[in-house]
Amino acid sequence: MSSVGRAVSLRPIENSRSVRAVAVSDDGTLLATAGVDETATLWNLEGERLVTVTGHVGTVNGVAFAHDGSWFVTAGDDETIKIWDTAARPAQEPPGDTGPGNRENPAFTATARVAAITPNGSRLVTLHTTEELRIWAPHAEPLAGLTDYFREQAHGYGDAAVLALSPDGAFVARCADGRRTTSANGTSYAYVSDVNGRWHRNFPHYEVTITALAVAPNRAKLVVGGMDGTVTFWDPREETVAALSRPGHTGPVTVATMAPDGTWVATGGQDKKVKLWDMATRRATTLTGHTGTVTAIAIAPDCTWLATGSEDTTTRIWDRATGTCMATLTGHAGPVTAVAISPDGNRLAVLNSSRTLQIWDRATREAVALTRTEAPLLTCAWTGDGRDLTACGSRGLYGYRFRTHGTAADPAS
Repeated sequence: MSSVGRAVSLRPIENSRSVRAVAVSDDGTLLATAGVDETATLWNLEGERLVTVTGHVGTVNGVAFAHDGSWFVTAGDDETIKIWDTAARPAQEPPGDTGPGNRENPAFTATARVAAITPNGSRLVTLHTTEELRIWAPHAEPLAGLTDYFREQAHGYGDAAVLALSPDGAFVARCADGRRTTSANGTSYAYVSDVNGRWHRNFPHYEVTITALAVAPNRAKLVVGGMDGTVTFWDPREETVAALSRPGHTGPVTVATMAPDGTWVATGGQDKKVKLWDMATRRATTLTGHTGTVTAIAIAPDCTWLATGSEDTTTRIWDRATGTCMATLTGHAGPVTAVAISPDGNRLAVLNSSRTLQIWDRATREAVALTRTEAPLLTCAWTGDGRDLTACGSRGLYGYRFRTHGTAADPAS
């Protein structure tokens, strides 16, 4: 190997005692280190860091390369073994410090508090601890990172912000003061804009704290869920903004999701119920079966069925026309926090509070893949071809490629 007899310093390693494992690829071009910071890092033999991968929860104790150098494996205190694709690493290291609080994406300069993402993964909106709202457009290759094309300094947010994107990614809605009403007059406001930051309308929500939002793809119709259980429908086409409120849930509305075609919306509540609302008639069908607060809703691309997650640690699959529960997925390690349906409808991605991402096969109702992250995950979505999954966590963006039998999954299969 050409580097024999030459010492190379690898930086930045703030504390060499944190390194617990080292491996060199067979061709001598790559070096991998792993340690107590729950990460593994790839280096070249010039001492340049290529990429840092995350996902273990606890010290990473072992690392090894495949003989052809195309992948490497890590083992950690979290009792998991992870396989990483070296060919899919970013072409270059992002500039600046990428310490433990900001490893996955250089643009995440502060912790993300809440995020929303379109069903096809084409748009992502994040709100950070700096009160900054950002809208992103992922690259065609999700593992390559994000392009930050719009930023806005948010104002007046409460302790827990509420965000929503329309299914087509054209409109974003946010609550100006999170889940708290404004102390001056008891009014909370929801704002709807296009993704270029042009504000269309603001909607006053009197005397009711906003807890959930959903936006239709057609001219930004807005659905607002309240702390009092009401569901309010806004139509910005009216000269004077008019709202129609319906009694919805017993207790706070916890989640709202718009159907891709914009004709109906699903809401979930602390009352353990799911309601399907017709956008034209504003009438609802009630689905029951969960034994805990409904925390996540995803609607299939063809709008014929939906999946819901709950604090009862289950995911349920429902037929929209009949309201029948067709399947219940159990075995989650904690309360479900987000659900995403693949473009072909064959797979579900489910996040839970234990920082675990599971992939489920809809036909067999079995979990076919699982991974964990070192920080909480906020939301996730499949890319348009169904091969890749993008997940947004409090520390940045995660890109996953779903493979079956050693090859990339074919969405047509």
